[in-house]
Amino acid sequence: MYSPKFPLKIDDLRKVINVGRLKTIWKAKVREAMRNQPIPDPLENLDFHVRLNSNCETIEAEVCSASYVPRPPNRFLSEKSKGLCRQLVIPSVKDALVLQTLSDALWVEIRLK
Repeated sequence: MYSPKFPLKIDDLRKVINVGRLKTIWKAKVREAMRNQPIPDPLENLDFHVRLNSNCETIEAEVCSASYVPRPPNRFLSEKSKGLCRQLVIPSVKDALVLQTLSDALWVEIRLK
């Protein structure tokens, strides 16, 4: 389900979310960031990296057809020095890639203003 104006925005969305950009951002930022998480998941990251092209095509198709749904993140508590707990939230690999791609595109627009 999408808004009535979604078909008008799809061309702008395709400029931001496309296979080439997703692959570039994965290799430049997200892959290393996912490796450095407090609780890394090397198998999921390796699986995503091995199938990078098909995963990026799937993400592009889901976003451009308005069927993309974020997955629930992993949440866990990390104890701080004085006994208080901090809740840490780690997004799924796909969600982290989409979020980083969108935020990079937004940063370019903001920086130019």
